[in-house]
Amino acid sequence: MLLADVGSGALLAALALSAFAALLGFLSGARGLVLQALVARRALWAAAGAVVVGAAALEAAFLTHDFVIAYVAEHSDLATPAPLLAAGFYSGQEGSLLYWTLVLAVIGGLSLAGTSGGRLPAYAIGVLGSTECTNQEAWLLQRLAREALGTAHLDHQLDPLTGLAPEEHALGIAEIEECSAVVVLGSRPEQQAPVLTLRLYKAQRKRGTTVHRLPVDVGDATVRGIAGERLVGVIADEVDRAEAAHVAQVLTRGNTGVRRLTVTRGVNGRGCKDLGLLPNLLPGYRPAPGAGRCGTEILEATSAGQIRALVIMGSHPWAATAGVALTGALNAADLVVAIETQPGPVAQGATVLIPGHTHVEKAGSVTNLEGRVQRIRAALPPATTVPAELRVLAMLAAELGCERWPAEMVAVDREIGVTLPAYAEAGNGGRVRWSVPVG
Repeated sequence: MLLADVGSGALLAALALSAFAALLGFLSGARGLVLQALVARRALWAAAGAVVVGAAALEAAFLTHDFVIAYVAEHSDLATPAPLLAAGFYSGQEGSLLYWTLVLAVIGGLSLAGTSGGRLPAYAIGVLGSTECTNQEAWLLQRLAREALGTAHLDHQLDPLTGLAPEEHALGIAEIEECSAVVVLGSRPEQQAPVLTLRLYKAQRKRGTTVHRLPVDVGDATVRGIAGERLVGVIADEVDRAEAAHVAQVLTRGNTGVRRLTVTRGVNGRGCKDLGLLPNLLPGYRPAPGAGRCGTEILEATSAGQIRALVIMGSHPWAATAGVALTGALNAADLVVAIETQPGPVAQGATVLIPGHTHVEKAGSVTNLEGRVQRIRAALPPATTVPAELRVLAMLAAELGCERWPAEMVAVDREIGVTLPAYAEAGNGGRVRWSVPVG
């Protein structure tokens, strides 16, 4: 009775799974539900596996002369040679029906495996992090986008950052006193980083450094009047990077040494840039292959139906300013996987919501605006039992076929250090120094 029970149970399971997959597949196709489509595909694979089990049970019954099964008793006997016993599987109408069911199930399963496996094309997926990501999270998130999902559409903020280069970070805050003159473009740098005001004051009083606070749209004639100094520091907010680059170029033409300091936004804006959470740059400011979209473009493309799925991690720093672009994207996306630490539009609109951890609940590091790596330690136990973000990202990658990613802070740091020696040399508390010329 064992083979009979196994075979009939497997075929009943195959019937139930097939009906479930057909209904769910029809629903997901009609409504464009990506997650439900994935479940339907897996149900079809399970149904195919159940049919294989049922067919194998009948074949085993023939080969072991299990005459408890009426079909075996009718189409074989003890004197039947083994080759004919094996062929007896499809010698009657019932066996033939099972045989063709097996063939169709196997072909169907293989055809599903030969397609995209339920994944969207890489160009249809966008990944958005934020400046609240730690260095380790930014590293794994950009790997998830590029290696596991295969998309170039990733960013940590909304505004585009074109022409970003390590030269923008050649000047450290402590090195302001080494400059004979410093140009500060606009009021934003000191508003975003008040420590600059103190450092500029000390450089003036102790070292005699000349500080030029100039408008962002300063004319070339004014800049040329500063040329000739031994070393000039140019400080600007990241939204004024283009103007700072122009000022540095004018000074360089006058044979003046120049070092730039770009004031990045957010808790870890500098670290996200260093570690390649950008559409156009890999870790270490290396050019990225392909043309990826920035944060705003990702949301706009999602609203237009060009991007169909979003992976979002810690949207709080930019969600409030995204406005209608974010609302439209959340409404239009087929799938939104979100790792969020607090309620908001992304948490409410997510298809899959994974609770995140705040900075007081996790360990890691961030890189401040001058490139100093600062360790953060958990001050409070996590409010939930959800795994840490690093483990969640590694688990997502494993589900997408990328096994054995590091899921612990030390292991991720080691991987970052191998790829970016500047981070290995900085260690804990040191300053990341890129190899860039002065001037």
